[in-house]
Amino acid sequence: MASSVSADDSNSTERFLDAIHEPQDSLSPIKNYENAPLVSLEEVVVSIAHLVDNVGADVWVAKRNCKKPKDGLTSDESAAIYLYTMESVYRRLNHDLRNKKREVLVPWFAYLKLLLTALWKLPDVKCLLHRGVKADISDRYIEEETFVWWGITSCTSSISVLQSEQFLGQTGTRTLFSIESFNGKSIKNHSHFPGEKEVLLLPCSYFEVMGKINHGHGLATIHIRQLEPPVRLIQPPFNSVRAAPSRQHQSSHEHGSPTVDSVSTRLSQLSPFQNSLKTTTFDINVVTKRPVVRLNVERPKDIMCANDKYLLYFAADWTLFLVDEQGHQVWNSGDYGGRVSNICWSYYLQKFLSATTWCARQLHSIDLKSSKGPFVLVKEFDDMVKNAESYSSGGAITTTCHEKSFFINETLYTEGNDTWTESFHEYNMSDWKLIRTISTVPPALRKREPLIEVVRLNSDGSRLGFIMTKYDSRDSKWDKWFELRDTKSMSVLQTIELEKDRPYNLLPLPEGQLLLNMYDGNELFLIDANGKLQKKISYGQGNIRSTALINGKCLVVQTDDELRFHNLQ
Repeated sequence: MASSVSADDSNSTERFLDAIHEPQDSLSPIKNYENAPLVSLEEVVVSIAHLVDNVGADVWVAKRNCKKPKDGLTSDESAAIYLYTMESVYRRLNHDLRNKKREVLVPWFAYLKLLLTALWKLPDVKCLLHRGVKADISDRYIEEETFVWWGITSCTSSISVLQSEQFLGQTGTRTLFSIESFNGKSIKNHSHFPGEKEVLLLPCSYFEVMGKINHGHGLATIHIRQLEPPVRLIQPPFNSVRAAPSRQHQSSHEHGSPTVDSVSTRLSQLSPFQNSLKTTTFDINVVTKRPVVRLNVERPKDIMCANDKYLLYFAADWTLFLVDEQGHQVWNSGDYGGRVSNICWSYYLQKFLSATTWCARQLHSIDLKSSKGPFVLVKEFDDMVKNAESYSSGGAITTTCHEKSFFINETLYTEGNDTWTESFHEYNMSDWKLIRTISTVPPALRKREPLIEVVRLNSDGSRLGFIMTKYDSRDSKWDKWFELRDTKSMSVLQTIELEKDRPYNLLPLPEGQLLLNMYDGNELFLIDANGKLQKKISYGQGNIRSTALINGKCLVVQTDDELRFHNLQ
């Protein structure tokens, strides 16, 4: 290693003091990153370049300082650890590791594969470790209870390092964690700050609270012991445990750190975590209560979407509006030209995506920081329905996405011969290449084939919810029904018959559920993770056009002239 950076750089200490940001809720296990290819660090950071400023320059520094790596690591593996200890990566990575929306981790998969491969190859360190927080959070940790730290945990084997003023210090309100670890990873040979004697604990590390002491003068100490979790919370980076490079346990006695008894099994040897769809009831009864916010909107369109912070909706004056949970406007597009047909939020890209209709079939991301304007062209769909100018206003585009997968369906009406045509595709958002054409309906089959009206992926991407329609010549009406399909095979798992000739909307909810509403109707229908109708509730406050969910806890109901925000907590 050729690093000459001193450990007294105060900008480097935040990693050791960020336990206050660990969520107290139990999150979903981390999986699928292990399937990413093992490639160079330069290739790895391509997928996170939009998340981390100047990451390319930091990679250049890391690779130059890791030309002769120790501990049997490759240059790229050593540099992946080195990059983590720099300012650019660790804060955003740990933020996303602690996010309950697991799809935000997709851009990190390649980096996690390289980083965790490197860490898994390092010897396990069994010793007493230390980290802290400049706050009193001792009430969060109850003796004999267990908990998970979901991020990568930075600790030091030297209590004197932690007590220095650049770290926790020796005055003020502080919480000190003393950690009995059995598989820490000493990274001093691969760190931007080797003097910190940093030891990393892997993501999803599991602990038991052994005891707490209030020393007075603002200092509390919490003694915790690392345990094997009862289920696998993160997959190893190798295809199988046997494929992992051999590692030897070692004890660390640096600065008098006492050794602790090891636990007999490793994280990588636990039985696989069994993933199953949950059917926890989503309490839609809150919509019968008075909304916490009512936002007057002049003739809103039924096009809106939300992420963890904001709601984006399209108004009848051809303007897109971005508002927060309190209904405060953050941004508006001005006259957008009336081209928006559908919008969705991509956790992978961390952007709203706006699909446009008519002669230009395009997808734009909405980037408020772009110097070229907020609407950035992402994709032109040349492989969608051809000769779009020959179709009249009967068509529609519906989009949905999860992780890297983006689905788009277009149905268009040909006025001349009274027929419809359809095109349904899946794209990879990492390069926008076509993955598969799922279905196409040529115009001649309009009176025989069902068409897709709405499509939405559920919360984990394993299921697709469809609103389907088919013309019934016997009564000259359009039949409508809901379908739940398996995302991979497209096999139909469940159907629900709906009222004819009425448009419907679908909203994905937590735990795989979906919320269905009839346009300009006054009822909401809760569909469980298995595609069965779970509950129906009347909305006595006007007709519903559409719905959206902000941060999993604020249900927004769009009526003829209002957006109504209902708090689910």
